[in-house]
Amino acid sequence: RCTGEVVWPPLGPERRAEARVLVRMWMMEEAADHICYRRTADVSAGGAYFEPAIPHPVGTRMMLLIPVPDRGYPLRAEAEVMNLADHGEGMGVRFVRFEDDGRDRLRKYLSTLPD
Repeated sequence: RCTGEVVWPPLGPERRAEARVLVRMWMMEEAADHICYRRTADVSAGGAYFEPAIPHPVGTRMMLLIPVPDRGYPLRAEAEVMNLADHGEGMGVRFVRFEDDGRDRLRKYLSTLPD
């Protein structure tokens, strides 16, 4: 039950292996019949959180194009929905796999951003 109390640091162990960066960026979701732009609240080399977002069900897989400025073309990553916001307008995804050296490129780009 939510009491409205903010607890920091969060209770329990951190499950993320990669450091998150609070960054607003647009990622493009590709599907056979549509393209959807999604804005991040935070990103790591392991996943991202989109807010606001019209979410997919947990377990849904999607292809994302992730803009990084290093080579002039976006990263391609397969992502899986891991959790949804209680209020229904946010969605956390983990990056299942990247094409080529995408995870390393994303990690390098995120390391250049301010904390």
